[in-house]
Amino acid sequence: MPRATPTKEMKAAAKHILGISSITITQLRLMPTLYQSLMSDDQKLDPDSITAAESKILQEWTKEGWITWGEDHRLGCTKPFWNAVSELLWLSYVCPEGEEEADAS
Repeated sequence: MPRATPTKEMKAAAKHILGISSITITQLRLMPTLYQSLMSDDQKLDPDSITAAESKILQEWTKEGWITWGEDHRLGCTKPFWNAVSELLWLSYVCPEGEEEADAS
């Protein structure tokens, strides 16, 4: 299965960790963008750099209280959401086949 495709294990984790019953590819592929923006110096995400569907997802995550995304385009997120996204990215990008650990050799 290609990377960044919701696997059975990753879908179960999304449901357990975030309560997302059916995580989408768009949600999953937005997560690295969110991480990159949060780790940048200004922590901003330009709304012109994302699609309308991604903007809607960010609005949903804001309503859930997981992130903040103000008029100045500055992002913030809760530590539990950061940890949840980290787990989901691990399962979908780093070890998409369900391995316990990545082979670093």
